[in-house]
Amino acid sequence: MIHWAVFLILITSVYAGPSKRLLFFYDESCKWCEYMQKVLEDRDVKRMLHEIEVIKIDTQNNRKIGPWGKTARELTDLYMIRSVPTLIFEEEGGKELLRIPGAIEKKDLVDLLCEYILSKC
Repeated sequence: MIHWAVFLILITSVYAGPSKRLLFFYDESCKWCEYMQKVLEDRDVKRMLHEIEVIKIDTQNNRKIGPWGKTARELTDLYMIRSVPTLIFEEEGGKELLRIPGAIEKKDLVDLLCEYILSKC
């Protein structure tokens, strides 16, 4: 006999999508943001982030962004972004797990991912 409530919970958890997300605040004219973009596009880093939803937010753009329905500038204020690049890792409910202001090297990002974000490395 199938217990439908348990079945629905399992199906929902499997298809709910990523439970964590990375918000990458950047500016197109920022050289350090370009550097950080290359770090995030690195094959090893992408493999580590494969279960994390990555949302790029151009702080100078005025279009509405994803799940919030707010403009990039509104999100910049909401998240109190003072400089770019800034990476914010958060859980599904919006709880901030880690904030990285400024650019960091691949090795340092991998170390932080292993220590604070990922369950295994």
